[in-house]
Amino acid sequence: MLTHERTIAPGKAIRTGSSAAYRVLVEAPGEAHVTRTDLTGPLRSELRARRGALLTIGHITDLHFTDVESPARFEFLNRYAGDPRFRELLTMQRPQEAINAHAIDATIAAVNAIEAGPVAGGKVDLAVMSGDAIDNAQANEEAWAATVLRGGTARPDSGRRGYDGLQAATSPDPFLWRPAQPVLQIGAVCFFFYETCKCNYPIHFIRTYHDRN
Repeated sequence: MLTHERTIAPGKAIRTGSSAAYRVLVEAPGEAHVTRTDLTGPLRSELRARRGALLTIGHITDLHFTDVESPARFEFLNRYAGDPRFRELLTMQRPQEAINAHAIDATIAAVNAIEAGPVAGGKVDLAVMSGDAIDNAQANEEAWAATVLRGGTARPDSGRRGYDGLQAATSPDPFLWRPAQPVLQIGAVCFFFYETCKCNYPIHFIRTYHDRN
């Protein structure tokens, strides 16, 4: 799905949360492309007539490969979200993080399916990962990112085999979300070896503050 074709927007509320409603996601109209002339001034008609693609880039950003078993994560602080003393530290845990590697693999497959730019029709020349490929500046997160983006066998696990974290079914902490169905337990669906799909285009990384520098 390309955003010039359609977007995703919040739909009707289905449940009341502690601070806002839980809403279903629905399809919404696409976003029109905008010609930026704030630096160039108005384009003359002859320039518009001969415009074409100099370079077509697949833009990937903020993937946040996350080692959810890392002892450097302070998930227990999430319960203090309303306390201004901890504002700069939040959020320490997001419910979907344990499946990030598999979701990102699906993202790369979607990028691979784009054959040409949606406006000028140019063939995709390269992909740019514009920062925050990983979450906690850890070497193992960086290795997982490289494996998924460049192809290979990935196992997004650290420490002993299998999931060992606060979203485990055996965790006594009532504050953190975990799957209600045993078949969907995080350790059963996320922490195993799998073959990644690999980005089909040359990929260039830009490091930012979540990444190792």
